[in-house]
Amino acid sequence: MQIIETQGNQDLMNREKTLFLCSKKTPIALYDNVFKWTDSLTKRDCIVCFNSTEMESEVLKALLVAEIPTICRCKQGK
Repeated sequence: MQIIETQGNQDLMNREKTLFLCSKKTPIALYDNVFKWTDSLTKRDCIVCFNSTEMESEVLKALLVAEIPTICRCKQGK
């Protein structure tokens, strides 16, 4: 495949990434575990987050505050 055009941070795109997804039915009891995970991340990590559930939105905020490299696919307006 030939790449014709790119946008954004290519160094970030070349990193190994971790995808964070969760169900809308994620139990609130899991929030502590998820935030312990986000606290353990470093700037060497790269997370992909879709911001489509309440939990994903909270994780995205935590990643941005901690300045963890993040690729975000935000939900589209209705």
